[in-house]
Amino acid sequence: EMLNLNYAISLLMEYASFVKLRVSKPDVHRPFKIPLGTAGCVALLSLPVIATIVVIFLASRRTLVFAVFVNTTGFLFYGLKIMSKDARCFHCFCGYSKLRTAEEDIPEVAVEIR
Repeated sequence: EMLNLNYAISLLMEYASFVKLRVSKPDVHRPFKIPLGTAGCVALLSLPVIATIVVIFLASRRTLVFAVFVNTTGFLFYGLKIMSKDARCFHCFCGYSKLRTAEEDIPEVAVEIR
């Protein structure tokens, strides 16, 4: 149950980022296209969002407390990593030996379609 709740929370963040990027950066190249406008994508996501919220509300109190603790801790560590001038202090958590940019974290992948 705890795993499902944390996965549900991550899905809501993915749905929100999907819509936000469609609105804020509509012309950015993406590896796939969804042939709907922003309103169509929001309509398409409405049923999964409702189902995900239902899963969250059905969780037990113990599971909710655990999820709030785990996700808050994750956000705090992420914020500390971003605010840190010297990323080496987070080497044990992140595996970073130097501060990298977002472009360095994403590997270039070439796919040939025949």
